[in-house]
Amino acid sequence: MSSDLASLHEVQLSQRILEMATAGVYRESLFEALGDVASKRQVRSAIATAKQFGLRSDPTLRDSELGTYYQVDPQRYQSFQALLAASISPLDREDVATRLRRLTELDRLEALAVRHVGDVIARSPADELVRHRC
Repeated sequence: MSSDLASLHEVQLSQRILEMATAGVYRESLFEALGDVASKRQVRSAIATAKQFGLRSDPTLRDSELGTYYQVDPQRYQSFQALLAASISPLDREDVATRLRRLTELDRLEALAVRHVGDVIARSPADELVRHRC
């Protein structure tokens, strides 16, 4: 599977997980429901992606057999939906999964930029002078 296709598949899985979690769902139920279209590893990765968009666990409802109980944080999910709607032209015919993939890519680029700026700031000119003299 190509990288773009794998990313798209993960985003589609994340979208389905978010939809299922609006009513609440256990981790094992996700594995069972999505087992025909994805491996456990893929579902775990999609869960991690869905957490960026409002999926949260409720430790008080954890079950020894069914595992973690997931719900959607309504405020985060709604703000994400608003961001998604605002970032895509109404004339755009891409499906939601493709839009999510693009937003995720933008998030990753933003995180890389922030990390790079932090590295640059951490290296002050005085530090560079000391390194060159040693």
